[in-house]
Amino acid sequence: MTVSTVTDKERVIRRSYGSGFYIEVDIPDSYGDRRRLKVSQRCYGVLKTGDRVLAIRYNDGNYGFYDWFDIVKCKE
Repeated sequence: MTVSTVTDKERVIRRSYGSGFYIEVDIPDSYGDRRRLKVSQRCYGVLKTGDRVLAIRYNDGNYGFYDWFDIVKCKE
């Protein structure tokens, strides 16, 4: 479990695979860039840029519900 900050949000609409709701968080990926994660529509609607979140990763080999990490907003 890691505490992070939402740095950007993006809604992607495509006719094929890849549509969804994405946030960018301050968790470095394998290239040292900020990690872009797919999240639920509800999570996307609740989060704003600058919000602190918990990024939960259950183990090294599996995805969470939407992406490598599951995102939960920290209480104020």
